[in-house]
Amino acid sequence: MNGFPIFSLPNSNRRQFPSFRALPDNSFSNEKTYTVYFLGLVFLTSSAQNASSTPNDITYGVDVKFGTIATCGAYGVGFHMERSYHPYISWDLVSVSWEAPFDSPADLDRMSLRTGVRGFSPCFFRSMRGYAHVDMGYTAIVAKCLDEDFNMVHEDFHGFGLEVGAGLCLTDHIGLGYAFDWDSETKYKGHYFHFTYLF
Repeated sequence: MNGFPIFSLPNSNRRQFPSFRALPDNSFSNEKTYTVYFLGLVFLTSSAQNASSTPNDITYGVDVKFGTIATCGAYGVGFHMERSYHPYISWDLVSVSWEAPFDSPADLDRMSLRTGVRGFSPCFFRSMRGYAHVDMGYTAIVAKCLDEDFNMVHEDFHGFGLEVGAGLCLTDHIGLGYAFDWDSETKYKGHYFHFTYLF
C-alpha cells in the first residue's frame, strides 16, 4: 500500500480511512487562487483612514499569511474587526480566517470564526508599537481525498479553535507578525507569518 498519509484525519463516527492517496495536481480549485489574488488586490488598493487606538474606535484588518499547517507549507487570508477600549487594549469583535496547504494528499480547508483580546505596547519609534492577541472560537475543517479504492471521500470536522500571535505595527496601516493556531478536532498546528493592513 503506497498511500501518502501526510494528513492523518482524526477518528469520527463515520467510515474510517487509514491512509489517503494523492489527488491529481489539479485537485486544488482555481477559486482558491482567485480568492487570494482578489484579497491581495483589495489589500493593495484600499483607500483607508488612519488606524487609531482612541477608545471606542473600530479598526479593520486584512491578513495575508504564509507558513505551515501540520507538516505542509500553507497559506491563508483573514479579516478581523477590533474595537478599542483603551490605548493599550482592544477587543477583537470578530476574526475570520481561511487556510489551506499548498499541496497535499488531501484537499483541505480550515476555516475559523473567533473573538478575542488584543493588547498593545506604548509607541517606541514614531507610530511603531508591539502587539499580541489571543483569539478563540469555532473552527471547521473540510477534507476531500481519495480512499484506498480511489473513491472520492468528503470529511468535515467541527470544534474549538485557538490562535495566539504577536508582532509589530510598523505604521498606522502596516503590521507584521507571527501567529500559532490549533484546532481541537484534527490537532493540526499552524505556524504563520502575517502581513496585515489596517484601515
